[in-house]
Order: sequence, then structure tokens, then C-alpha cells
Amino acid sequence: MLRSLYSGISGMKNFQTKLDVIGNNIANVNTVGFKKSRVTFKDMVSQTMPAVLLLVQQSAELTLSRSV
Repeated sequence: MLRSLYSGISGMKNFQTKLDVIGNNIANVNTVGFKKSRVTFKDMVSQTMPAVLLLVQQSAELTLSRSV
């Protein structure tokens, strides 16, 4: 159950990042020297991995504290 929640959270965070980039592109389209940005899969994975590692660490600590 928790894995599915983490997957949903990850998807929502990635979608928010894509919306942020699109909003930034729209806001700056009339700026001199504007170059549009894109979000790639590599960007998404690099932003998601630290959060996943933190969740795994917290889960392991919680499991250890329950077993003591």
C-alpha cells in the first residue's frame, strides 16, 4: 500500500515540475534572449532519488525503533 502512495506522490511531484517549467517558459517568452526549458526523464529521476532514499532511511529507522 505504501509503495503505491509513494508512486502517486512521485508522479504528482514530477507533474508539478513540468508545470513549473511550462509556466516559466510562458512567463519569459517575450524576454530578449529567451531559450525555452525542458524537463527530461534524467532530471525527474535525479530529483526523485534523494527523496526516495530519505523515505527508505526513515522507514528503516521506524522499523528498528518498533522492534526494540
